[in-house]
Amino acid sequence: MVLGICLDGGVVWDCKWRPGSSGGDSRLGTLAVVLGSGEVQLLPVPHPDHIGSAHAAAHQRPGPRGTGTAPPGELGGPRLVRLQPEASAAGNDLGGSLPSVAEWLPSAPHDLLLVGFWDGTVALWRLITAMNGAEASAGRESEREVRMELLLHMPALEGPVRGLAWVPPEVATAAGDRAHRHLFATVGHSDKLRFWDSRRGSNKSSNFCAMNLLAA
Repeated sequence: MVLGICLDGGVVWDCKWRPGSSGGDSRLGTLAVVLGSGEVQLLPVPHPDHIGSAHAAAHQRPGPRGTGTAPPGELGGPRLVRLQPEASAAGNDLGGSLPSVAEWLPSAPHDLLLVGFWDGTVALWRLITAMNGAEASAGRESEREVRMELLLHMPALEGPVRGLAWVPPEVATAAGDRAHRHLFATVGHSDKLRFWDSRRGSNKSSNFCAMNLLAA
């Protein structure tokens, strides 16, 4: 193990990288973490080789033939850190629902996060990033403000949501159809795939029997 992130939310049910969120050599990216405490946290995960020079110095060992120091990534011992979330959302704000699984929108700008819950509901958040004028002109990305805006919370399944999938970005058409930002599938403890349109909420959905799909 080269990196351990200590969390206070109990069991981790799921984690998903936000596409395109890497920050070069110093940052692995933004990780959405689904916790047993009911929280969904967005963690800015640093690269293991760029965590604290003091920790690195304390674990340096001689390089080849006793000269220099070990190459990056070969310092002795794993790094254990606690990270401040960029943003978070709590199930208590949704009637106490506990999250079970998450999925990022696969198409740019990757600003939508779907979350399924153990009570069969689904929530959709939009990630909003803002910087004030002075910080933006100075290029201080570390000072940005990130928040999660709830767009939708609806019942989807009779049991827990165990999987989510957005439709492929290729469904967007030249006519400007943005269906890829609204259509997604849910799976749970049943024999059906259910497809949803977030613009219609839970009023209309398409239920497809898995066996019929395979036979088509």
